[in-house]
Amino acid sequence: MNEIELNDPEVGSLEAVRQAARDFAAALAATPQFLAFEATGGKLDEDADALESIRAFRAKQEELKMMQTLKAVSAEDREEFDRLWRTMQNQPSIAAYLQAQAALVSICQAAGDLLSEQTGINFATSACSSGCCG
Repeated sequence: MNEIELNDPEVGSLEAVRQAARDFAAALAATPQFLAFEATGGKLDEDADALESIRAFRAKQEELKMMQTLKAVSAEDREEFDRLWRTMQNQPSIAAYLQAQAALVSICQAAGDLLSEQTGINFATSACSSGCCG
């Protein structure tokens, strides 16, 4: 892994790096993808039916996780899980949220690719190798 020291003269001053990060975050927050994600998230938070669909799906998901470790998932359990998944995805506010989320992920991946290209560091590998992703 290629560690970068933020105070390294080749990187710039720590304040310059922080300002660049703030500028990047502000630019990302102004994109139509981010704004749509925020808007659909707000609508989803206000949709009681959609939230109940999510709750039911997650409850079944947790139940099946435990059952799967015991190798005891029945065909009926799987069918119920699939039905809950379809019901959840068919909620308009959830479908809009998932679509907005996919668009935001796409622009974030493109930004990561651009960062990698400009810095010569594989941004995705560096960001995910030591933390939440791996």
